[in-house]
Amino acid sequence: MNMRAEKIKYRDFVSIFLRTLLLQGVWNFKGMISAGIAFALVPAAKRVSASREEWAGILKRHLGFFNAHPYFASFAIGALARLEENLAIDKTGDTAQIERFKIALIGPLGALGDSYFWAVIKPASILAGSAGVLLFSKLEYQLASAALMLILYNVPHLYIRISGLWKGYQSGYNTYKLLKIENYARVKSAYQIVGAVMLGMVIVLIICKNGGSDFRGVLVFGLAAAGSAFLRSKGVYMQLAVLFSVGLAAVIGLV
Repeated sequence: MNMRAEKIKYRDFVSIFLRTLLLQGVWNFKGMISAGIAFALVPAAKRVSASREEWAGILKRHLGFFNAHPYFASFAIGALARLEENLAIDKTGDTAQIERFKIALIGPLGALGDSYFWAVIKPASILAGSAGVLLFSKLEYQLASAALMLILYNVPHLYIRISGLWKGYQSGYNTYKLLKIENYARVKSAYQIVGAVMLGMVIVLIICKNGGSDFRGVLVFGLAAAGSAFLRSKGVYMQLAVLFSVGLAAVIGLV
């Protein structure tokens, strides 16, 4: 098979991105998402390899154990594509160094992704959609609420997948510098407030669903939003802001 080692092209990144959407398709206990990582790297491996043996060797090396949050794993995929390119084209680095770097990313990628998506963005998005469904009786408004839920969740989701892939490729071994919670604090704080407000709104709508829910829902939304934002601006823990919204919802709902 005639192949020529080349730099990774933009169209390869499109292919890699699409493959990251199937990252957990062959998840298993032995390698976790390693097979998905290797699958996503196929376009890059083919581009930088001068022979089928080199291409197969790259993929085989990335079938070892690896685990990370499926969205933030894009940072690792981009960085690995760059390092494999440097190794194949520029002859810089070595396979052992690349493997150590990959293993070092497991903890930060998992911790950052879990605390960002599973603990904040996902519940806040679901609560926002649920609040709309409970607040409105017309089907078109309920469908719009469901669409809002998907938008709230998938905007940061797709941003992390796309930007992580490109930033990881640009940064190479320095990718770890991008994996700081401070880099995502503003968005995380905004979703925390949304989640606290929507939780209070959902509770009051459930309590008042047999009457007066529209007025009370709007009332608790406004008060919970203002109160949660004020508490967060004063540096109060997010848990207290959530409790404030829940308590407010319960009081208004029972009045």
